[in-house]
Amino acid sequence: NQSYQTIEFLESDWSEVLVSDLQQASACFFVGYSLYDIDIQRILRKINRIQEKCFFVFNEYPDDVLESRVKEFGEIITGGYARFAQDLEEANKSFVSSKVPFQFSCFTLETKEKYLVNKKDRPDVFDLLIFGKLNKNKIFSSIANNFDNEYCIIRNYFYLIKKELKKGVRNILIDSDLGNGKTILVEILKAYYTLNNIKCYTLNKELDSIAREFSEIYTNTEKQIVFIEGINRFKNSIHKNQFQRPQNTIFIFTDRTALAEINIRLIKNICEDDLFSLSINKIVDEDLKLLIQLFRTNGLLGKFAGFSDDRCFTEFKNEGLNNFLNIILYLYDNSDHIKSKIEDIIFNIQQKKGYSSLLAAIFIFSFLNTELTLNEILEIIGMTGNKSIIFQTDSSVKQLIDSDYNTISAKSSILAQYILTNKMLSEDIVSMLIKIYDYCAKNKFNNKMYDDIVAELNRFSTLQRILSKENTLEECISYFEAIKKINRNDNNPSFWLQYAIAHTVNDSYERASEYFKTAKSKLGKDQLGVKLYVDNYFAR
Repeated sequence: NQSYQTIEFLESDWSEVLVSDLQQASACFFVGYSLYDIDIQRILRKINRIQEKCFFVFNEYPDDVLESRVKEFGEIITGGYARFAQDLEEANKSFVSSKVPFQFSCFTLETKEKYLVNKKDRPDVFDLLIFGKLNKNKIFSSIANNFDNEYCIIRNYFYLIKKELKKGVRNILIDSDLGNGKTILVEILKAYYTLNNIKCYTLNKELDSIAREFSEIYTNTEKQIVFIEGINRFKNSIHKNQFQRPQNTIFIFTDRTALAEINIRLIKNICEDDLFSLSINKIVDEDLKLLIQLFRTNGLLGKFAGFSDDRCFTEFKNEGLNNFLNIILYLYDNSDHIKSKIEDIIFNIQQKKGYSSLLAAIFIFSFLNTELTLNEILEIIGMTGNKSIIFQTDSSVKQLIDSDYNTISAKSSILAQYILTNKMLSEDIVSMLIKIYDYCAKNKFNNKMYDDIVAELNRFSTLQRILSKENTLEECISYFEAIKKINRNDNNPSFWLQYAIAHTVNDSYERASEYFKTAKSKLGKDQLGVKLYVDNYFAR
């Protein structure tokens, strides 16, 4: 085929298919193929231990030039094509498959047997809403019990997604800001479809086996759903393995709103215009009423406990509480019981040397769309040598952090934001941010994750979730001034744009105007996208 003889083949989807097949195969036979095409040789060189699995079948032994070329990649088999075909036929007669159940390492498959529990178990709603402790058993039981809304509310967005899937949509993108209920909605979807005998896989990590695992999933002929939480983390693997995806396989992507907007072109390229996109940041009126009932049942209404449901609904609306994040933050502020419980946990943590600093760092990284081990975080903030295992097993720490799949993060992004912005930790958060930024900027060329962290820490929207709500502008100025000379930010138009946004949001319009002008002056000819952002924000 002519396409095999051109460089375009290396950049095509067929190249990805060939690489994937070669990586997964235990053996590969080339019959009558001389490896004359340099592009195929390039592909073979990408495969680890290629010589152990490749065999080249010829009618007669090749000459010295061909032998030298082929032996680099595998073993030569002579005797002719007819003899090779006969050997295969004979081997097939006595072949007995020793196939064992496939073991997934990158994906997890949901099973109803694992999560269905006794309906009489008391739902721990307080821990879910206040500390972010998600109990999947309770979600499965709630769905199995005819959507009883006793543990969590079944939001209107669930029914919208269900309707689109029924219509045949194969790709769904769910986005929200941190703390607006994306994780709970996804777990409800997994529980519902698993209980309806539709296989649901979740992509958790990216290992060498990922192509083989995608292929195993694709062998299923029944309707199935693959949940991909965090597009940026897996975009290369998604792109490489999308090409072979059968019609019965649905992708549900989830991401933070800001990152979904950045990655929308990639997603549309994968989905080929078959995409239903849904932002779930706002809570609709019907869901707010259900949430008020859930709060009342579990004693979480605080000062509103004496009001009727209708009065509570009116008060919430008057306070501008139109998303889940703001509602929970409002409860923190207006419930002495909740505040007291949080303060007790923080007090216990601050009695132990280094725990406050480490907890602050974990909270910060939870906002940066990264997955780090505890030891990696200790390295970044210069605390290597600390007893990380003791920290992770501390009873107070375990109330606030999760450590799944060898990584560590905040259990609740809402609670993490509340603790940081209310300066409940003794740690200087600005100094911690500068330390993280400096380390990642110095190491970003060796690790793309550090480059992503630097990009996140350049955004004012990220800082808003971390810095003190009482002194946001003052702390932003300290931070931006400190990182101005790092990473050549003083010549970066995006840096000046974010600095200007920080002043705009905090009503410091004169300095904002100057920084917008600086951002414009630093723009290069190829930075049209940044120019549009600068013009847009300046116009506001």
